[in-house]
Amino acid sequence: MSRIFKPIVFLLGLWLCFDLVCHLTAEILWFGEVRYLREFWVRLATQLGLWTIAFFCSIIFLLGNLTVASRLKYSYEKRGRS
Repeated sequence: MSRIFKPIVFLLGLWLCFDLVCHLTAEILWFGEVRYLREFWVRLATQLGLWTIAFFCSIIFLLGNLTVASRLKYSYEKRGRS
């Protein structure tokens, strides 16, 4: 199963990267043609900034929950002492 799984994942990743590059290239060419290239870069920077903020807020929240859960997990050592 691993022999077939790795090439499939690699090809899917390659396809997604190719699709992203094609989409961005088409957008850049179109916005440049209608002379709104600056607005495209502002929009792209805003989207990336908002994505980054949401990503790090989610990571902080999840790591905080993981820390609380690991601190409050049941310990078998405590059971023997009581």
